[in-house]
Amino acid sequence: MPCESALTPLISVSWYARRCKENPPPNRTFDAPRARAGRADEAIVADRAGSRDHPAMDSAYRVPETFETERYSLRRIAPADASSIFESYATDAAVTRHLAWRPHSNLKDTTDFVHAAMEEWESGRGFPLVVFAQSHASDLIGMFHPRAGGSTVSYGYVLAQRAWGRGCATEVMTWLVEHALAHPAIFRAEAFCDVGNPASARVMEKVGMSREGLLRRYSLFPNVSDVPRDCLIYAKIK
Repeated sequence: MPCESALTPLISVSWYARRCKENPPPNRTFDAPRARAGRADEAIVADRAGSRDHPAMDSAYRVPETFETERYSLRRIAPADASSIFESYATDAAVTRHLAWRPHSNLKDTTDFVHAAMEEWESGRGFPLVVFAQSHASDLIGMFHPRAGGSTVSYGYVLAQRAWGRGCATEVMTWLVEHALAHPAIFRAEAFCDVGNPASARVMEKVGMSREGLLRRYSLFPNVSDVPRDCLIYAKIK
């Protein structure tokens, strides 16, 4: 099945818009320790020198399997998350309007996606993370999905309706972008959104990304149109 690169009613970095470009798994990987709430670059700097348990920071970029922002907890996606994802947002037409895939019609659709997402973690190509508000630790409210390629990390996410308007996207994306650009091998963090989704553009601006231009007929959003639509591309570099 196509790769998932998440997007939401806010930030539209499509889940199924483009086929995954197959990158060979990295020869070396770095798994950061659990990152506590605070600045994302502190999680990188703490292990920059390397240790017996954590390789030096010249290793390939990876996202921590678990970490916290000020108000949210995130962790690596797991098989048991399929039913929560299905019930939380995958069938919601409002949530999927600006996504690159149609609402899931059955649990198998979601289970297949979860398996594909887990394979991305194993290869080091992508790092799908499920998110929970710390005040409701058992309530899965969405997913964030960084994807690494060369010196660039691209982003997307999806949030259930009950999580809209609470600053979750801005808070988590800020952490993720800071974490990526603190790595010595990453020089660019990017995301794109449909031109008809200005709320997405505002989120990208809030996390420090700059608008670079207009991508004509760039991505298909099947819940909006049967033909590819123009998108705005945003990025932050170092």
